[in-house]
Amino acid sequence: PPIALAGAAREEMHCVICNKPTTTQCSRCKAEHYCSRACQQEHWPVHKPLCKPPAQGAVVGVRSRTPLCGQGFRKWLESRSSKWRRLPELREEPTVGFTNWRNNCYLNAVYQCLLHTPLLRDHLLSACPNPQDEWLAELAGLYRLVEEAQRRDARCVDPPQRLSRLVAEASTEFAFGRQADAHEAFILLITRWLNGCLVAGDGTGSDLSKLVYKEKEQLEAGSLVGHVFGLQNGQCMTCESCSYESKTSSVEYCLILNVTLGMTEEELQRCQQDSVAQLQLFRRRPSGGGSSESNVSATSLENLLDEYTHRERIDEWKCEKCKGVGGVRTAYLGRRPNILVVYIDRRQDCNLFGKINRR
Repeated sequence: PPIALAGAAREEMHCVICNKPTTTQCSRCKAEHYCSRACQQEHWPVHKPLCKPPAQGAVVGVRSRTPLCGQGFRKWLESRSSKWRRLPELREEPTVGFTNWRNNCYLNAVYQCLLHTPLLRDHLLSACPNPQDEWLAELAGLYRLVEEAQRRDARCVDPPQRLSRLVAEASTEFAFGRQADAHEAFILLITRWLNGCLVAGDGTGSDLSKLVYKEKEQLEAGSLVGHVFGLQNGQCMTCESCSYESKTSSVEYCLILNVTLGMTEEELQRCQQDSVAQLQLFRRRPSGGGSSESNVSATSLENLLDEYTHRERIDEWKCEKCKGVGGVRTAYLGRRPNILVVYIDRRQDCNLFGKINRR
């Protein structure tokens, strides 16, 4: 049965099943936390193979040990499949916003995307409400920050300062006061959370830090974060002579679409001309004035996706089987993610100034 925590270990503990605040833990391993006996019984099939008495002198009652990758996480996921597959639809209107300060609007945009991902919130706060990894702990704190604001009927809150500081300290690109790229910040966070899933382990007790890159990539793809965002992005080259197919793929967590997909040659040339003119204007008046965007024909996300998967002939491609020249390239998603993140790159090509507007 669950037993009460003592002393300082009472702080910030949440039930591994329902995420309610709790002061009780597993009486044997003292690593998992439950608000009731019913929650403990529901979690027992997953927790049973991991439940062992703590080593002598170990600090107990502080962190969750639920595996966040590998077979351990898959077992946990299967035990909750009937729940997460029926998550309620998210309201499109956000109920809580974040205040902007120190040019952090790009980071606030990422935070809002995370708040609009209920599958991530449900998995994290259910599987690991008290993460040991500091990056995952701050993500859990982000969700709880907004939950508390909703209980107070607050319309906005200050962004999580510690998480923002971790991002700023991770790279000079995200230093306080700089206007950085939201996509780059999102990828940084995903990378750190994937690493946090490996730190939490796969339930076998193995040191996953010693694995080679390919093995780590597979574990990350099957981790808590990989289950939410992971996709298999592939490319297939088909030989025009012998129909031989050469396929390559990689695990990614965001689909990048270039806004130039489907543009005509005249539109591309016009964007280049606009870029030269905008750069000359910027050099004369760096303080502002004028537009840094090139306006061309409107498009949509659906059109960009169609163009992304469009068959493209590659004249110079050489078949490794028949040695024939010429093939057709097709992009595809081999494994569709539960949550598809799309980044539309509006930047001009390398060495060009400004962005392209296709609204």
